[in-house]
Amino acid sequence: MGNPDYSKSLSTVKMLHWSLVLMLVGFGVVVFLLNISEPTGEVTDDNNILLYVPAIVLVIAIPTSMIVFKKHIKENMPKKPTKLSDKLGLYQTGHLIRMAILEVAGFFAVVISLITGTLLNLAVLLIAILFMVMLTPSLLKITEAVDLTPKERNQLAS
Repeated sequence: MGNPDYSKSLSTVKMLHWSLVLMLVGFGVVVFLLNISEPTGEVTDDNNILLYVPAIVLVIAIPTSMIVFKKHIKENMPKKPTKLSDKLGLYQTGHLIRMAILEVAGFFAVVISLITGTLLNLAVLLIAILFMVMLTPSLLKITEAVDLTPKERNQLAS
């Protein structure tokens, strides 16, 4: 039986990553266009707490996503050597959890922008999207996260 094609696993993780990012971008664009043409909610003053909550949620979500990702990898990585497919599955699950946490913060910012009719919270969305883009899976990031051996790295690269 032939060796599995691990490069497809890397492609799958990247595809899932970009689908999450682009879904958030699409929702943000729709809300932006709605608010530009005609504000969707009451234009609020600076004293409205809804203007500040999304930024607070994002500030909490960024470190939380990192902590949860690292904790997931650490707690689920077996002590004995494992197969590359197991390590890739572990990374993929952790990455999806990390992205989901960031996506919640981005969706929250968009929904608040839709409710209030202001575009200020779309800046929070842009920060969340930029952070998600910085987390795009790569061979180097996977190697560092799940301690790939040089042989496993070569298998994944080919």
